[in-house]
Amino acid sequence: MAMLFIKPLWFQGFDIALEIIFAVITIAVSIIAFKLYRLTSERRIKLLATSFLLMALAYVVLFITNIATLVTVVKAPVIFWESLQKLIILNNVGVYLYIVLFLAGLTAILYMTLNVYQTRIYWLLLLPLLIALVFILNKLFLFYIFSSLILIFIVWYYFKCFRVNRHTSNTIIFVAFFFLFLGRVHFIFSINNALFYVLGHFLELIAYLLILFNLLIAMKKGVNHESEKRKTTSHL
Repeated sequence: MAMLFIKPLWFQGFDIALEIIFAVITIAVSIIAFKLYRLTSERRIKLLATSFLLMALAYVVLFITNIATLVTVVKAPVIFWESLQKLIILNNVGVYLYIVLFLAGLTAILYMTLNVYQTRIYWLLLLPLLIALVFILNKLFLFYIFSSLILIFIVWYYFKCFRVNRHTSNTIIFVAFFFLFLGRVHFIFSINNALFYVLGHFLELIAYLLILFNLLIAMKKGVNHESEKRKTTSHL
């Protein structure tokens, strides 16, 4: 089931380290977004927080799966048939869970951009993707195609926001999701080229850092606004 990437020797292990970095950043984004939601009570912010929490869990699952696989291989120079079967099952379950969680998070962002707050719309977006994955042999390859397609619509939404109002925040978020889209596309081509595999990871890192930076700015403005509000209220 797993998709085989061509990895440069010097990058071995760095990809696993980046996965836990992605997990930490997306968890931080989710926490900050939930704090911002408490200040603003905006449903969009709550959806953003939930989506990044799901993506963070996806990266945690992927990291644990890769570490468990690596430890098993290192500990056993000769892997017997039973151990190999267990290893394959572990890898498949981990990758399946990663795909479901990441698609659930990414679809939540797409759902947020539609501005139609009906839960059934979310499930209508997500379930066909998950059902299609059940019947496809190379699930990971199709997952990268699906996530790239979802990101095209998200990038287009933020591009329209950027065109209407070229505020710094709109610029950052548009560039961030564009980089995230490029990162996903690079993974599709990394089957035949090691450079694409490396570029995919670093583009995603830049994207997540930009999203985190943008939320930190929004959080600072929200706290300052709340502080000014309290001061005004205390003088009344």
